[in-house]
Amino acid sequence: MNIELAVLENQLIAVKDILESNNLSFDDDIDLTLIAVDKEIIGTVSISGNIIKCLSVLEKHQGKGVATALVNKVIKYLETKDIYHYFAYSKEDNYDIFTGLGMKEVVTVDSITLFEGGVNNISDYLLDIKEKYHLDKEYASIVMNLNPLTNGHLYLIEKASKENENVLVFVVEEDKSEFPFKFRYELCKRVAKRFSNVTVIPSTVYMISKATFSTYFIKDKGLINELFAKIDFEIFKKYFVKIFNIKKRYIGTEPICAVTNSYNKVMLSDGFEVILVERKKLKDKYISASIVRELLKIDINLIKEYVPRETYEMLNDFRS
Repeated sequence: MNIELAVLENQLIAVKDILESNNLSFDDDIDLTLIAVDKEIIGTVSISGNIIKCLSVLEKHQGKGVATALVNKVIKYLETKDIYHYFAYSKEDNYDIFTGLGMKEVVTVDSITLFEGGVNNISDYLLDIKEKYHLDKEYASIVMNLNPLTNGHLYLIEKASKENENVLVFVVEEDKSEFPFKFRYELCKRVAKRFSNVTVIPSTVYMISKATFSTYFIKDKGLINELFAKIDFEIFKKYFVKIFNIKKRYIGTEPICAVTNSYNKVMLSDGFEVILVERKKLKDKYISASIVRELLKIDINLIKEYVPRETYEMLNDFRS
């Protein structure tokens, strides 16, 4: 058996066929695909960034070490790219393959397990952050993307600050937004100076990120948002709540975004204390970051009544 790079169109067609034979699908964000060849293509695995995904072996070749060889090969490839921390998803039938290669379970939700491997692990990583920011109290928490920070976000932070002795604001770290993490994080820290009991920290790669979700094993695409929310919130409860001593989480109502609305439904039905706050309005319309982004395309001065002074000032500097 040889393991090769899949580059030809007929090879990629075979890859998709193998995935479909196991009720899996080929994700759109693949960077590289490997194939196991024994006269024919008998197995495949792919990567996207540092995420191992789309692992599948023809049924007649399962149990012969093909999957293990594929995953081992792709880990070695990642190491050649100086990637020494990686993630993988698996249904329960591949659980032993990943643990056998030294990867550790992060969470399991609905028979789907998220693994991580390499130099880092979630508990040690979060404990380092706890020490770095001297987080030794009980906290209420908010998780925010802030793309950019609006008066709606400010209202939620202010409410949490008034109702709790200490508040942790996690700024989503992954750079999938119009404004980069560095900008959003610095902006939040400036706004948080208004409150003596609010601490701002990065969300880390473990919260609301590409690392914590993959879709190739979900046949019913209508379930994607719900499962993503379940996995993300399970990580939050299992690790963030425990390590940072978080007692509750504040969220805003979501009349617009389907993904965020799925998150809210999952969190509110879970049993952990979640405080749902009515989103702030301006002129009978909900304030949102998307409205601010649209107004920015026209004239930056139009955003003044939608955002705090700090946001307006930083956006002026950012765009100049």
